[in-house]
Amino acid sequence: MYYRGVIGLCLALVIVGIIISPVYGVRDVSFQNTVDVKKEFLLKALTDYNNYPKIFPDNIKSATVSNNFVHIDGKAGPITFNEDATYAIQADGSYIVEIISGDLRGTKITSWLTDTWGFDGTPNGGTIVRTNLSLETSGLASFALLFVSDKDIKSTMGTAIYKFYQYAKNVQNSELKEKQSMASVNQVQKSSHASVSSSK
Repeated sequence: MYYRGVIGLCLALVIVGIIISPVYGVRDVSFQNTVDVKKEFLLKALTDYNNYPKIFPDNIKSATVSNNFVHIDGKAGPITFNEDATYAIQADGSYIVEIISGDLRGTKITSWLTDTWGFDGTPNGGTIVRTNLSLETSGLASFALLFVSDKDIKSTMGTAIYKFYQYAKNVQNSELKEKQSMASVNQVQKSSHASVSSSK
């Protein structure tokens, strides 16, 4: 899903007029990112597909979720696409998304999230994201990927992780401000009650 930006550019060149025979290919790419947001907030961002149009407004038009199935409509440059995928959290804590339609059918994205120090030194304030992309392609997508390096894929996926991080961080900060506001209100109420009691 997230690497559509790179693939879309290549597909645009192919669709202009190049006709090829269907081909099939498999690639595995692994990478790691560390982000300054708590694991539970990042996991929520990754797994709540209803928010994907907010996280990727330029690429994802809509996401329809039913049980462990999601249908996504979107675009990558001039190319529109729709994808069906399944998703699940495994017993080992890994999060797996598998595309089950189109030229990317069979592609799996497996992510592992691990608590780590926040960038300000806060215990468990950050998250290490390890991702393995098993990319299976056929038809035009397979041909297009001949022009896309592992470095390009990692860069695009890294950008996607950063967008998830930004969204998760905003949610985390909003909840923190709300808790601080509630704590301030409670403190004022306690002080007010204490003043009334002492005046009696």
